[in-house]
Amino acid sequence: MKQTFYMIRNDSKSEGTYLIDNEYKTIHPGQEISLPKPPVNKTVNVTLIMYKREVGESPILYKKPKKTKE
Repeated sequence: MKQTFYMIRNDSKSEGTYLIDNEYKTIHPGQEISLPKPPVNKTVNVTLIMYKREVGESPILYKKPKKTKE
């Protein structure tokens, strides 16, 4: 199953901010952050990129534990 993620990137030489969950957060120059949902608002120097990534059930997480002989 594919899920949509959002990457915000600051390519400028100054700090940028974005608003998510009613809180302003700072993104430093050259920094990239991946978010599960888009920010509500952002400064001009921050780029928002939407991408889809395959996510699914990992078979490792759903393995039953093996019983060992004592």
